[in-house]
Amino acid sequence: MLSLLAISFEAGEAPGGKVVLYFAGDATVQLDVECIEAEMRDLGPAWRTRNKPEHPGAGERETDAKAPAGSNSNGSEAADA
Repeated sequence: MLSLLAISFEAGEAPGGKVVLYFAGDATVQLDVECIEAEMRDLGPAWRTRNKPEHPGAGERETDAKAPAGSNSNGSEAADA
């Protein structure tokens, strides 16, 4: 099993380029692409943590504003900070 650490995009002839996937153990996969359309979704459950990241200038997302208190946008219970 590979653990994905990061994804980068190197622009080529618009809208194409190269997508590079970086995995643990110094493994990489490079994809030559003509165009990419993607959507990210948190599929895992929330977990408790003492750390809470702060992102300067980040406003509340519309989907989070509509979520009930104590839940995140994927419907699972929010972790205590």
